[in-house]
Amino acid sequence: ARDALDILRTFADRCHHGKEEDILFPALEAQVPGFAPTQVMRAEHVDGRALIRAMGEAVARGDAEAFARAANGYVALLRDHIGKEDNILFRIAQAMLTPEQDAAILDAYRRIEHDDLGDGTHQRMLATADRLAQHHGVRCASADAQTWALLTAVCDCATPPPTPADAAWRVQLAAALPLAAKVARVHGVRHPAMATLAEAVAALAASRDDDLDAHAALGRRLAELSDGFRPWSSACATVHQLFHGLRGVAAALPVPHGLV
Repeated sequence: ARDALDILRTFADRCHHGKEEDILFPALEAQVPGFAPTQVMRAEHVDGRALIRAMGEAVARGDAEAFARAANGYVALLRDHIGKEDNILFRIAQAMLTPEQDAAILDAYRRIEHDDLGDGTHQRMLATADRLAQHHGVRCASADAQTWALLTAVCDCATPPPTPADAAWRVQLAAALPLAAKVARVHGVRHPAMATLAEAVAALAASRDDDLDAHAALGRRLAELSDGFRPWSSACATVHQLFHGLRGVAAALPVPHGLV
């Protein structure tokens, strides 16, 4: 429970909500004072923090029932909140912000992640979440429908690749996910597939654990695109190159693994 609360306080609230409240929301409200969507989001952030506090207090008292009540309330709130962000707020923001404003916001996001939270925080949070998922028998992100949809679209998979249960592969996934997110931030890539790019990389690597050359090549590509800041004009080229690389690996893998 304490590990889960650490993730909620650090990853969900300080990082994600902090970016919104300190950077994105003010940028939108500067254009439309009293902007209603951001006011709703701010209010829900307050509600979420109250539920996190309630969970923390319940843990301190050893009150499992109170913890479960607050946790279930937080899950319901966050699911609804994320739906509003993805389907309403972020779409409006995309239409309101100029490329220059968007680039400035992305730079500010990076400062929060590296200067305020410190390098490696994302990786530590993801590793903790993965460990908790394994302990409680929860499926990891690598096995969800979104990953399968991306593999189908990018690699023409006939059947899902096998998902090994070894811990080493899950560590690999935890390390790959923040790289994909960083690629999307750096390049301003808005293609939805970019959000789960690293999951596709991990799934492809898992389908042939001994295909070290293919895995290493994709790892180098991710590292190159993550660390080499490029102009906005290369965003489309970035997507093309990464998808082309995935198709190449798919072609190199044997048909029995479902990649044709």
